[in-house]
Formats: sequence, C-alpha cells, structure tokens
Amino acid sequence: MTTNGFFAVGRQTFIQACDLGMNPACTFLAMACGTGKDNATTKWSAEAVSNHIGVRWTTAKEAIKDLLDASLVTLKPGKISRPNYKLNKDGDLIWLPKALIEGAANEVAPVSKLRQTQDVMMLRLLVELYCAQNLREDGGVSTKVMRYTYERNKAGQHGAYVIWDFHKPMGWVTWGDVSRPHRREKLTKEETEAEKNAGVDFFHRIERLKLLGLIEWVPYLFDGEDGEPIHPVVYSGLEAEQALFIAVQKAVARMTTETQREYQKGTMVPVLAHVEQVQLISMMRLRYRPQTKLTAAWFAEHHSVCEGFTATFNTLAQPVQPAKNQTGKSNDWAASDWF
Repeated sequence: MTTNGFFAVGRQTFIQACDLGMNPACTFLAMACGTGKDNATTKWSAEAVSNHIGVRWTTAKEAIKDLLDASLVTLKPGKISRPNYKLNKDGDLIWLPKALIEGAANEVAPVSKLRQTQDVMMLRLLVELYCAQNLREDGGVSTKVMRYTYERNKAGQHGAYVIWDFHKPMGWVTWGDVSRPHRREKLTKEETEAEKNAGVDFFHRIERLKLLGLIEWVPYLFDGEDGEPIHPVVYSGLEAEQALFIAVQKAVARMTTETQREYQKGTMVPVLAHVEQVQLISMMRLRYRPQTKLTAAWFAEHHSVCEGFTATFNTLAQPVQPAKNQTGKSNDWAASDWF
C-alpha cells in the first residue's frame, strides 16, 4: 500500500517518547507528521493530535506537556494562540509514511488503532521495523530480523526442472537492535507449560501487527538458505505477484501427475534442477510505504522480475506440441509427458 507524503523521526528520540507511555509516543508521531521540510518544526498542537490519534483534546494537551517536560519537544517563541514546536531528532532518522497518522481513504489511521491496543512496545516495534526494511535490497524487512522457513521435499521432475513441495513453515527471530527490546526471559507458568520461549512477546506483537493490516508475509524463493532471492511465491499481494503465483500453479499442473499432486503438502514450485539448495523463505513487508524514489525504484524492478518469471511459467504451462514425422503426420507418442 503506497501513500502520499512521508516524514522522519529521530530513532532515539522516539524511543524516549515511548518510555513516557503510549499517549506521548503517539502524540510525538502525530506532531512529527505535521512538520515541514526540516522534519522538526511543527504547528500541530493538541487539536491536530486529538483528531489524528483519537484522543480527547485534554489528553493530547497532557501528552504534549509530557514531551515538553522531557525536553523531547521545545516551544519556540511566538504567539501563544498558535504555538510553534520544535521536535528533537536524536539518533538515526526513520522515514515513515504520513498515512500511518492520517490514514488512507476513509479508514481509521493505523496509529489510532495501535493506540487502542495500549501496548506502546507494539507501536515501537512497528516504527523500528521501518529501519529494518530495505525494499530495493531485500524486498521487505530483512530476514535477519525475522523469517519463516519451510520444510521441502522433491515432488517430481520435468525436463530441466525439479518440482519442490514447500510446507510446514516455522518462524525464527534473530535478537538484534529491532527485536531485542521485546525479548522476555521470565515466562509465566502457563507459558512454560505451553512451551513458549523468550520470543513470546515479539511473536505476539508481530501477529497483532499482521491482524491490523500493517505488515504482510511474502514467501520468496531463494537459491539457498543464505542465498539470493529469485522470485516471490505469494497468492495475495501486489497484482504482479498474484499473476506470477497463478502462472506457477498452472505450470505445476502441467508438469506433475495427478498422483504427485495428491501427495502435495504445501506449495509446489518448479525450479531449475541445478539450484539444488533452493529454499522458500517468508519475509515481512510493511504495507504502508511512502512514495519515495527508492520505493518507486523497487516497485519498477520488482514488477519487471515478476513479469519475467510469469512469462517463463506461462510457457511451461503450455501443452507440448506433437512432433511431426517425415510424412507430416503427428506422432501421438511425442506429446506424452514423461516423469
């Protein structure tokens, strides 16, 4: 989901706002959304904050006071009737789409929904995931933060292609800068009995962000567990990704027998036989994306990759044409599939 407009916050300053609580953190983001080109000066005050994050005017005013008292925001000299604020920008800049605050179309703004969860760490996680997303390089949030890996088995072979069946995804988190604040070593008795681990809070927050429509999972074919991406294999997502998924399934139907498909456990994908270590890895992708030059470049390149593989799989899905003998008649056996 692309959106018009974006703004930046200093990572360290935003973390400090989160330490003050949910209302100051949401208020800080709303005020940052209203900044100008310097991403620091804003005239958005209690009324604008109230409208954008779904709180009473008095609540917004108290949150701004908390930010002022913590020196995360300063009041610039000027007319009292129209205050002018300057926001701190300590730490690396995090670029965020304005739709997180303003919403898209007639929807409730995402930050307003997150405020209602009363889990400020979920809000922090969402914002810091934007640090870990590099669409041009990774196609989403780095798999070094979190990923789902799949078991695989060889379902068949057709010419130069092996048909792999990917199934039973398992989630993995790497404890780094983004994920480590959500690690919890002390579990409740019930959590221990349920065989939960230190990632219980992290996985819960990720699942809630998905349910809120803020992230999506994109299964992507890689040429190895630590290899390079090849193409996505996702039935929902961008239009080009959907077209590619349909083409993959048509090719699978053409390149496998009915018996092989009866034993299918997950998603089948034809892969060139020499790519022996192929893996399917699901990566996170943030659904709200600012229309920056980097986003545009990623979209164009990604669309081109999807179109290229869609054409390849559509060709593989075509019936084999009967061979002609010297008399010009078809050899029926030549049209048979051999596995």
